[in-house]
Amino acid sequence: MSPCKVHISNAGVYTTVQDDGRKNFLHMGVPCGGAFDKTAFQVGNWLVGNPLNTPAIEITGPGFSCRFDASGMIAVTGAKGLWKLNNQPIPMYESIEIEAADELSLGKLEVGYRSYLSIGGGLEVSNWLGSASAFRIHQSKVLPEGSWLQSNFSVRIRQLRRYKKKVFSKEGIPILANQNLIRVTSGPEFDQFSDDQLASFFQKEYKVSMTSNRMGLRLEGIPMNMTKMKEMISSGICLGTIQINNLGLPMLLGVDAQTMGGYPRIGVVVKSDMNRVAQLAPGKVVQFKWIDLENARHINDYQEHRLRYFFDQG
Repeated sequence: MSPCKVHISNAGVYTTVQDDGRKNFLHMGVPCGGAFDKTAFQVGNWLVGNPLNTPAIEITGPGFSCRFDASGMIAVTGAKGLWKLNNQPIPMYESIEIEAADELSLGKLEVGYRSYLSIGGGLEVSNWLGSASAFRIHQSKVLPEGSWLQSNFSVRIRQLRRYKKKVFSKEGIPILANQNLIRVTSGPEFDQFSDDQLASFFQKEYKVSMTSNRMGLRLEGIPMNMTKMKEMISSGICLGTIQINNLGLPMLLGVDAQTMGGYPRIGVVVKSDMNRVAQLAPGKVVQFKWIDLENARHINDYQEHRLRYFFDQG
């Protein structure tokens, strides 16, 4: 089949092209970026027969619609929402055959915040520093071109293809409800916080602010007393770092976060729990639990082996 396009009629609030992100550019001030919910992104590509790093469409919040101009195969993963093809409900986490002129839409979300549309054959988009993931340089500039999707916008598809139909195991689909407990290891300044401050941080619940985005989650709640904390020189930060700002409130850094920061780093989210973070919508409540590095490694290894197991079973 010749290359075709997906025509986006409603891009919702925040819709972008994402892959696995950029590697080894943090020293240049460029964040890794990429899909926020890595597991949902990879499962979508697996379902349609793509390499796991193939660019897909990440949709933030409810409201999305598009039309395809050729036959092929798609899959939708991530937040649990009302997906319809030609106004008929379709299942998530399994491959779906489409025909030319078919229309796909996402309505309300039941739970979760980020959804992924994977297309068999992959999107034909340009790269910047080895990745197709959208990265906002400033308010009016996004690289690579065409990666920030808007209403009435079209994206080329490399080759709409059909593979053997796949269904991802129900046992492997994340249960997004009641996933507000986020596990963290000690951050670089962990020992500078007093016992009272640490107890305050781990015992309280925080609410995700409406100003949260891919750069990070601003959290609202009862502030920590920061009067005895020392000032610090700006230092390197990474995905999942939790800083405590001057107001005594946490900021959980996301996939598009800056690479330097001057607030004390109380913790770092366990890698596998960043998928949970990606699905926290504004207004949701979150609480943190400390674990040591050895347990964090075991959790990450287990989750990676578990995902590979479900892929192998399919």
